Amino acid sequence: GRPLSWITHAGAYHVAYLLKIVMGGAPLPNDVAGFLGAMRHYLGQQVFDVATMAAGCPGMPVGLDLIAANLRIHPPWGSPRLAGAAGVRALLAFSILKQG
Repeated sequence: GRPLSWITHAGAYHVAYLLKIVMGGAPLPNDVAGFLGAMRHYLGQQVFDVATMAAGCPGMPVGLDLIAANLRIHPPWGSPRLAGAAGVRALLAFSILKQG
């Protein structure tokens, strides 16, 4: 089947927390190369960070709300603070940024 994809916004902390759980509480690697290697081993090659992707775009603001506004992604209906609202905006931003 298709490989699983992971999409975050400024998610290194969240990925580290997930790795800690998946690795059964074992210590995380001490350096970036080791962390990236463990991430790829446990989560696969398809791990994307919207903040990092946006940083490569000239003139793109910082922060998910500003990135989404710049990409004309509107807040979800109802409250933008609903559970999952930021995840939906990160996914939509990822889709637009990946297209180029």
